[in-house]
Amino acid sequence: MSGGVPAGWVLVPIEPTEAMRDDGIWALPAHSYNVDVGVIWSAMLSAVPTPTPPIEGRDADVDRVDHAIEMVLHHSSLNGTIEQIEQAARQIRAALQALGER
Repeated sequence: MSGGVPAGWVLVPIEPTEAMRDDGIWALPAHSYNVDVGVIWSAMLSAVPTPTPPIEGRDADVDRVDHAIEMVLHHSSLNGTIEQIEQAARQIRAALQALGER
C-alpha cells in the first residue's frame, strides 16, 4: 500500500474532470452498440489528475496558465472541437491578464 492507497487502486475525483469525460467519450467505438465499459473506464483513469496542494497568489495564476495550456494540448491531441480549444485559449488569456495585473 502506497500512501494509504491499496495496490491496484487509484484516487479519483468525486466528479470526473472534463479531461476524464472527454477521454471516456473518445474511447467509445463509433457506430457500435457493443460498448466495453472497461475500455471507457481505462481511458477515463488515464486522465485522472494528480492531486496538488492549494496554491495561492502569483503561483496560483501560473498554475492556472499551465493547466489551460495542458487542456489546449489535450484537446488538440484528441482532435478536440474548436469550441473546446477556444475555451482553453480564453482561460490562458484570462490567467495571463491576471498575472500582468500583479
